Amino acid sequence: MKTNVRDTSLRALKENGESLGIDQQLVFEAIIELGPTYDKRILEYLRQREAQKSRCNRRPKLWETSDVTGRRNELTKKCMIDNQGLVIDLGAYYGGDWAGNKFKIKKYHFWAARNDPTPVPAGWYKNIEEVPGYKAPKHRELVGAGFKTTLF
Repeated sequence: MKTNVRDTSLRALKENGESLGIDQQLVFEAIIELGPTYDKRILEYLRQREAQKSRCNRRPKLWETSDVTGRRNELTKKCMIDNQGLVIDLGAYYGGDWAGNKFKIKKYHFWAARNDPTPVPAGWYKNIEEVPGYKAPKHRELVGAGFKTTLF
């Protein structure tokens, strides 16, 4: 029988006798639904879900970044097994994006549910030099006050 990430995570919660609060559960469901993702994308997802609900069923307060990061941090400490919580840190990833006519490199921290085999989405790289369109900064020499230094 094939089990998915959600089933194994919920089983681990029951075994440890822990439960999730409403906001923690919503953030956890977003992480499972999106796969490896970053806080800003979780925030967008939760706001879109709230917008689809009728007014009387919406959350009393609009989702903020601090709500997402706080609940995600709590999930990293919930149900610790092998020094990993329900949500694990995949580390920093870099991706390029066009903002108007200028190419910008963005850096986000990615998070995933424990035991999630889904890879990080295409277009995100562990090393900044791998990002298409990345140009290394030129070396400049700063001379003054009797010393010579190379700046990056």
